[in-house]
Amino acid sequence: MDKNKASPVEASSTNETTPNPFLAALELQQKNQLNAGFARRSLSVALVASALCLLQMPLTGWLAWQVAHPPVKYFATYNGSILRQVPTSEPAYRDDDVVAFGDKLIRDAFQLDFRNYRTQISSLQQKFSEAGFASYYTALTSSNLFTAVKDQKMLMSANVTRKGVIQRRGRLGDGPYIWEIQYPVTLSLDGQNRSLPAQNFIFTVRVQRADVSQKPEGIEVSSIVTRDAR
Repeated sequence: MDKNKASPVEASSTNETTPNPFLAALELQQKNQLNAGFARRSLSVALVASALCLLQMPLTGWLAWQVAHPPVKYFATYNGSILRQVPTSEPAYRDDDVVAFGDKLIRDAFQLDFRNYRTQISSLQQKFSEAGFASYYTALTSSNLFTAVKDQKMLMSANVTRKGVIQRRGRLGDGPYIWEIQYPVTLSLDGQNRSLPAQNFIFTVRVQRADVSQKPEGIEVSSIVTRDAR
């Protein structure tokens, strides 16, 4: 018997352990394809990320500039308080507030005494427009009541007997928003020795919006017209 002849079991074991060249090549090719696919996907992701970075650069730069250069805003202030800015073409105030403004102005403007009338008159200029103050001063100084205050050393006082009534509101052309208000007013003159009979008038007061940087209250009187209440 030939001692070098392999037994069937040994031959079978040898065939099972010997690698198949074709299968090995196929496996290697699949691995290479997987690696190539992964590389392509990685490259695609890198390209997309780079593109996004490039697109974000202008936006990032713009945001950085906005942070470094915020828009400048200007506010009017009065006694340390910030005043709300509203275009003068808009009312911005309630009708009742405007009527109350005119009521108080009438009382202040026609509350005069013979010692202090100059100071009292000049202190009211801020409540009027330039034309409005001229209208008020003319109406006041041309009346016999004012003459009595100066010459007869009397005290003038004004009493608004009923709430003012708005006759008109809105804009006149391109001008500011206005309110035209009528007030029934009683003017009285009292002196140390005698008093004169009270006189009744109808005051027509035109109030208009004003720039709060110039007039902190945002409204001013542009005219006062008086007539006898008959």
